[in-house]
Amino acid sequence: MGNCIFWCCKGKTFDQDLTSPLMETEVGDEDIVLVLTLKKATNLMAADYGGTSDPYVIFTLGEQRQGSSKKVTTLNPIWEPEETFRFKIDDIEEPVIVSVYDSDLVGDDDSLGDALIHLPRYVNAGRTETALRLINPLNGKPECGTVTLEIFVANKMQAFAERHDDVYEYERFDPTAGAWRPSFLLTDPNGGQCHWSTATGNEKDLRWSPVMNDLVDRVPDHWVIASNWGYMMSGGDADGWRYAINFNTDVWYDGQTAASFVRRRRWRRVLRKEGC
Repeated sequence: MGNCIFWCCKGKTFDQDLTSPLMETEVGDEDIVLVLTLKKATNLMAADYGGTSDPYVIFTLGEQRQGSSKKVTTLNPIWEPEETFRFKIDDIEEPVIVSVYDSDLVGDDDSLGDALIHLPRYVNAGRTETALRLINPLNGKPECGTVTLEIFVANKMQAFAERHDDVYEYERFDPTAGAWRPSFLLTDPNGGQCHWSTATGNEKDLRWSPVMNDLVDRVPDHWVIASNWGYMMSGGDADGWRYAINFNTDVWYDGQTAASFVRRRRWRRVLRKEGC
């Protein structure tokens, strides 16, 4: 099925009324936790001029409401790395509402479709990857793309047993040598001391350093390294690099172009609680 053509349906605004991420200290030993891992969406509606959208996803369970990061100018966004959200389940019969929006600079954001997660089918099912079909907000038909999630109904220990540490590595193209190097300009972030950055939060809030270890917390007590540092291959070129014209952009491309002057790739370390 091809991409739907957007007609008009206004929704909420990006990050409006979101609740704080669920913390382990807020969960009782007998509570049930829903863990949602957002992977990608495909064939979304085109809401902007030029036939694209700037999509993000909002998850709502009761009074809990959490949202993903925003992707720009794409109908097939990939969240790389995947983004994880946790919710305390008070009523197993209450469905989760999955809403996809197009972010607009002016006015309310446009709805790109919704889906429901019925939790009873995932109890005792382990980690289940599911492609949810989005319902058109105007005619109620499941015709406007899919959102792919991993769904896990877990106990407290399972829900908080793993965490990821992520950093970005950067290089700049050296035209005199015709090669990519970890050598930067004084006008680049942190006065050119920007070989590495944090990889969470908004682009404008990244922290920079010439040394990766300056940005990484030590392994907490009672946690172990399940998978040590390695660059991620789920996006970018054969070595995980994504390319951009400069550092001040939200748009990074999987392949190099004539206008590519900087590149980055994401490194990840996986930590797991002892005994899990």
